[in-house]
Amino acid sequence: MSCSMCVLKLRDLLAALLPLGNLGTIPLPPALGQLNAYTNSLTGPLASTMSFNPKLALSLPPLPISLNLVEQISATATAIETLTANLGFSPCAPGGASRLSLSMTPLKLSLAALLPLLPLMPHLATLTSLSLALRCVATLRARLGVDLLIPKVALSVNAALGLPGAAAAPLSPVAMRAAARAAAYAKLAAAAAIFGGPLQLLPTLRLAAQIRMPQMPGNLNLLALLAALLGLRANLLALGISNLSVGAIADLRLQLKPLLTLPPLALNATGLAGASTLPMLNANFMLSAQAIAGLNLAALANLRLPNLAPLTLIASVASSGGLSSPAACSRCPVG
Repeated sequence: MSCSMCVLKLRDLLAALLPLGNLGTIPLPPALGQLNAYTNSLTGPLASTMSFNPKLALSLPPLPISLNLVEQISATATAIETLTANLGFSPCAPGGASRLSLSMTPLKLSLAALLPLLPLMPHLATLTSLSLALRCVATLRARLGVDLLIPKVALSVNAALGLPGAAAAPLSPVAMRAAARAAAYAKLAAAAAIFGGPLQLLPTLRLAAQIRMPQMPGNLNLLALLAALLGLRANLLALGISNLSVGAIADLRLQLKPLLTLPPLALNATGLAGASTLPMLNANFMLSAQAIAGLNLAALANLRLPNLAPLTLIASVASSGGLSSPAACSRCPVG
């Protein structure tokens, strides 16, 4: 599958997205970070609906690799999954690395058309945070029927979500160590699932370590800004807000005003740490963890994995923005 990025489509997309840049001056409250953590606890792969059992977690053998490497493995697996979905082939398949480099070349050349986004760069962090917040709002509305765009609901968010009035005592050192071990096993099990099972984890990671990154363009921050605007538009549309023109921005800011009044969330160990970082220690989890424990993970101790995030960003934006073309576009200055 070719991944040429149509420059004319990109220009049209920027014209539609640029008005959303005016939302980058909205002062977002700190509670939105808590909201994201809480929502991840409802939907994430490590979500838990039962009490965390430190003793059971510590029954798993200590991992012979660092937690930092576990994070790298998790990120690599997610990146390969995203690249495979957007490019139509796996970078770890035979010849995949060469195809990856060829696929990225036309995409990178087309990124010069992102220069109109340059004035919005100071608002990148705010636009990214707002996009995440709106995704949370859409998730809570769909899963719990809680609409934080209603002023009264936003002001009483803790009651609406059934959160306690005050935070509980933090986890003990033993429980924190158990949580870290269980979460690491869960991330490795999730990576193995992406690669086709535990037996495929080590061979696929060795192939991933051989990927040679093509030279990246110098305007990846502009691409990150485009990704934030695309996410913002998608999340607004998911909330039924479809008028995103320049003239509608003032009304849109009013619609989002309840989010700015969001008080701190009273998250405790079972609402935040318990749900977002502690896996469900049921029979399925323990079977997956034991399969991971049976692998020769020590062989990965010196593994050096490439940072695939830039490639993932390019491919994801091309796909989600409708910019990928199955063949070079004859109308484009760059195919």
